[in-house]
Amino acid sequence: MFALMGRKRPKQLSELEHIQLVEQTRIFCRALNDMSSRVAPDSDDYRAITALNHAALTTVKVITGQPAPWILPPMGASYPICNHDE
Repeated sequence: MFALMGRKRPKQLSELEHIQLVEQTRIFCRALNDMSSRVAPDSDDYRAITALNHAALTTVKVITGQPAPWILPPMGASYPICNHDE
């Protein structure tokens, strides 16, 4: 029998494990993007790589509650405020 049989596993990852998951997923997605750039966008390989990348990004969002930070718009990217009172 396994020694861990009586030990309960936590229902969620720790904050440190969240950070590790995000970092490892970033590296993985970068590799997937590199691979997808080598094949035609209308190929089965491209579609499969894209689906895997999407699944990885979805996993990060489900587990951490936040979208992957490398796909967020830059903080300074906003539209100018339109002030009609002037």
